[in-house]
Parts: sequence; C-alpha cells; structure tokens
Amino acid sequence: MKHALPHQMGRIFPEEIGERAAERPVNIFSARSPVNGQAEIRECEPDDLPLVAGLFQRILRHGEKCNVPRLASYLKELFFEHPWRDPDLASLVSTSPDGAVNGFIGVLPVRMVYRNAPVRAALASSLMVDKSGNDSLIGVRLLRRFLEGPQDLSVTDTANQLSRRLWECLGGSLSAQYSMEWFRILRPAEGALALALEHWPMAAPLRVITRLIDSLWVTAKRRPFSIEANDPSIRHVRFDTDEAIEFIPSLAADYELRPSWRREELPWFLRHAQCKERHGPLIARRVVARNGTTVGCYLYYGRPGDVAFVLQILCKRQYADVVIKALLADAYGLGCTVVRGQSQPEMLAALLQNRCIYRRGPAVMAQARNAELSTSIQTGSAWITGLAGESWSRLIGGQFA
Repeated sequence: MKHALPHQMGRIFPEEIGERAAERPVNIFSARSPVNGQAEIRECEPDDLPLVAGLFQRILRHGEKCNVPRLASYLKELFFEHPWRDPDLASLVSTSPDGAVNGFIGVLPVRMVYRNAPVRAALASSLMVDKSGNDSLIGVRLLRRFLEGPQDLSVTDTANQLSRRLWECLGGSLSAQYSMEWFRILRPAEGALALALEHWPMAAPLRVITRLIDSLWVTAKRRPFSIEANDPSIRHVRFDTDEAIEFIPSLAADYELRPSWRREELPWFLRHAQCKERHGPLIARRVVARNGTTVGCYLYYGRPGDVAFVLQILCKRQYADVVIKALLADAYGLGCTVVRGQSQPEMLAALLQNRCIYRRGPAVMAQARNAELSTSIQTGSAWITGLAGESWSRLIGGQFA
C-alpha cells in the first residue's frame, strides 16, 4: 500500500545540468521548441491523455494492472474539468521529434488567500518522464516551464529526494515542517504487520498470530499504546460533503495562507477524495463541543485490521488535543492498527502529546514570488497539504481497476 506516489524522472541529477550546459551552446532549459533533437514542451491537450495515462501506469504504478481508458477519463476530469481551471496554468507534456508523448507534469490551480488577499497558486502533480529515451533533461525542462508560469506560488507535496534536488536547483525551497509523516500505533503487533505488508505482502499469514498477541496485550497492566478517554462533553459526528462548506472555512481562518473555496467547489474536492480503493472508505467526522459549536474535524481512510491514512485535521487551535484524541479513538473503534498522516506544523505539540512518532515523508517544495508567502510557509502558518495539496485526488490511492 502506498501513501503517496513519488515523482519519477529517470536519470536526472542536478550536477548534470552544469555538465550539459557546458556541452551545448544552446540554453538547455529552453522549453518552447525542440533544439537539436530535444523534446518539445507544450500544453497538454485532451487527446494526449490516453498516452499520459499509459505513462502513469508504467512509471508511477510500475506496470501495475489498471484500466488505462478509465484512468485517462479521470485525468480529463481532474485536469480539464477542475472548478479552478485556469487556461494560463495548463498541464504540460513533452513530445519527442516523432510526436510521441515522453513526459508529463500535471498542473492543478489552487485559489488561495493570504491575509484575505487573493493568491494565484499552482500545484505540480505527477511529474514523469519515459526513461527509454536519450534526453535525460526532459524533467528539468518540464519543471522549469511550470515554475516560469504566471502563478504567485508554486508547490508540490509529493516530491521524493531526486525531485527535491531538482526543485532546489531551479529555485524552490524545502518546507521541512510539512515534509514529515506521523504515526500513532494503536495495536502494536497488528500495526507492525500492517506496515510490513506495504513492502512484504507475503507476510499476510502472520495476521492470525499478531491478532492473538494484541488480544493478550489488552490484558496487560501497562499499555503504552492505549488510547486516552475522550472528554465526555465532546461529540464527534459524521458529516457529508455538502455540510463541509458550512464549517471548514471558519476552522481554517487562523491560517495566514489558505485555500478559498466557493460554496459549490469544496464538495467537488471531497467527492474526488471519497474513492481510494487502496486505503478504504473516507471517514469524515466533525467534533462538536457541548454548546453545539463545531471545534474541529478530521477525515481519514480506514478499515478494520489496516492502517488509517489521515487526509486532513482541522480545528480551532485550543482544541487540537481534543480533536486528535477523537480521531485516534474513532480509528481504534473501527479496528485500525496504526494511524498515519502528513505533518501539520500547528498540530505538532498535540500529536507528540498523544504519543505520535515522526519520520521523513514526501518532501513539500515551494517557490514564491512574494517573500511574505515564503515566510508564511517556512513558519508553518500556511495550509498547503491535505485538501490544499494533492492528497485528495484519486491519483494517490485510486486503483482504476
């Protein structure tokens, strides 16, 4: 099971940039026309999507079985029917001299506000290059063309170490506070097995043994992974996609930089988020105080005996501990073995208080034309992941069978 799909760009390393520049009298970063057999970078068109879907299946899914026409249909909905679609922020393809598509970078517009002023942002998604060709700089030119776009802020929240280095060579910065994952073990033996199964599926027969170990663990006097009791004055209740717009904007108001959804737009994102076959159904709860006020919400994917993947936690800052306890209790009651999520800097203290463990995750990279936007991200005052990033899309966790 994969939490996020990494960018894969073939054999591209930052040191190659200088070497290739010395070899050629032309600008190797030029993305507007093919030079001496270079690939051409142009805007993606709907007719390109079957070939892009094929690249996605071979490169990002490592040839895993999927229905390529169904994936192509989803790519059209995602990149051409997005409610924030902006003709100036189009996805890009690279084509070889014979016209074949050999690279792609998806571009998702993000409408944001910074201290109530509008911000034009763009999210880089699914950067991939066919490694069978001879041009190892296709990924460089695709990313550079994206970063040269008209957006005020460029972001990706699923970069691996190779693409992180490429972003840094082109002027982007690592947002370290957002580039971690946290784990909370709920059932130690089953949880260890569930994490191991992500890499070694052949370990599945051990599930019977781990369940027995965890059943014995419950009788132990000292249980470091036990879940603390919820505040009895707090309730957590289901909400649907149409209800979310009633309280999510108010819960996000403390962020200096945040997405700005109109009433009809947020349900579109949540409907996409609902289908993640790899991770289980989407579970959405809002946390309600005794006076009926919604003080937080959480969304995660989960099913009994498996890892729960958190899409988003939002809350009024003073209720962070309460909301996280509610999330952990809900996932434990469902039968999940581990809860796993992307770091949110404003939740750090509450997550540590609830015995969560941190490790390096997919890198969040950003490039801003305004220094204030950069400062907001570097200080953890921005909402740029989860529903504000790429994790809601079916490209992460969807199977397209």
